[in-house]
Amino acid sequence: MIVMREDEHSFRITRAESVEALVTFLSPTTFRVRILPLEPDTSALPEYVTTKSDESYPPVDVRVDAQPNEVTFNTSAAILNLSLEDQVLSLELRSRDKVLIDGWDIDAGERVARIELQSGERIYGFGDKRAAMDQRGQKIDIVNRDAFASESNQSYKSVPFYMSSAGYGLFFHNYRPSTFDVGASVKNRLQLKASGGEMDFYIFVGAMKEILSQFTELTGRPAMLPLWAFGYHQGKATYRGREGLDVGQQMRAAQAAVRRHLLRRLRPGGHQPDLHRRAVGALPRQADGRIWHADVRDLARQRRLCLCSTTLRRAAS
Repeated sequence: MIVMREDEHSFRITRAESVEALVTFLSPTTFRVRILPLEPDTSALPEYVTTKSDESYPPVDVRVDAQPNEVTFNTSAAILNLSLEDQVLSLELRSRDKVLIDGWDIDAGERVARIELQSGERIYGFGDKRAAMDQRGQKIDIVNRDAFASESNQSYKSVPFYMSSAGYGLFFHNYRPSTFDVGASVKNRLQLKASGGEMDFYIFVGAMKEILSQFTELTGRPAMLPLWAFGYHQGKATYRGREGLDVGQQMRAAQAAVRRHLLRRLRPGGHQPDLHRRAVGALPRQADGRIWHADVRDLARQRRLCLCSTTLRRAAS
């Protein structure tokens, strides 16, 4: 195997009659493993998954030991062993004191990755998934669905990222639909199947809090919300008739410390073309025909009432 340094972060690994891999070290505990495509991607699709650039990270001290059949990368926190055979990249990952991943094969031809799970290892993540906290034994489709009141793994928010109790996290850097079989088919194996795109992974080493911090540093963190957004929020999927206004009046009468009351009126079945008309029609009219009740205007101006319709929000301003 041949290892060539690409830049201050990355190493290209080649072997005769095998795919090429690129390993990029962003920190002693954060690194990226990609199988390089044989042909450039000519699709017109934009890159929907944005990450912090490699260049924005400081250089990492990495020791490399290249052997004919294997290469080992050492940082101050992790040891990564790799080998190439045809279209398969095989890896082992260790921290300084324990094994994190004992066997991990990435097959570029099949777009499949297989990771051997340890006894008792627990897997958390994948976005808004409700079948279980520990996803071991589950099969997760990384596809967003309209999943109102779901108690399964079908949900509005799917993220191809998980954290393992073994001491590592993995982010599949590919926005195309994929499936994570977390020991559902083979008890001690996690298998990822991608529908397209590159086999491109970020790996994070550490305790779960450290892993999550590394992941959000890479993918971005939300801005601090304004003061009025904190506190108790009142809302539900559907208010009928005056129900939403009645709830707001009851909370005011009880002097509840409500930051925002979410009011929307939707017909069963989701968004309807006459949403604005129906929402406006649900509000009481004053004697002169104006729809904006004084209490509604007052709450809206204080940003304590959010009417989920652009027309209503404009009228409240």
